[in-house]
Amino acid sequence: MKKLLFLLPLMALASCSSGHDLMSNRTFSITCPWGWFEGDSFSAAINPELPQATFQFGEGMEPRIFSLTVVSPTTIRLAENVNPGNAIEIDRESGGVFWAYDRKPIEGCTFKSL
Repeated sequence: MKKLLFLLPLMALASCSSGHDLMSNRTFSITCPWGWFEGDSFSAAINPELPQATFQFGEGMEPRIFSLTVVSPTTIRLAENVNPGNAIEIDRESGGVFWAYDRKPIEGCTFKSL
C-alpha cells in the first residue's frame, strides 16, 4: 500500500490536466487551433451563466460575438450572432469541441479556469 502512495500526486495532476472543470458554471477560457497557418487559433472567455461570449479569431481580426444557445448539464453550444450557422459545441463530459454544423471535432483545444 505504501508503494502506491507515490502515485497520488500523479493522479491528482492527471485529473487537472484540462485546466478547468467544464461541469461547473465557472468562467473559463477556451483556445483552439484555427486557420490556415500553424499557430493560428481562436479563443474566448465563456461564462455559462451569461448569454454571450466574445471570440477572437486570429491576430488582427475583429472580435466576434457568439450567443450561448444551449447550456445544459452535458453541452454548451455557441452560435455566432451574424452567422448562426457558424457554431461550436463543447461536450462538458468529455471536453470535446466540435463544429456544430457537421460535428467535426476541433482537435487540440485547451481550457483554463478564469
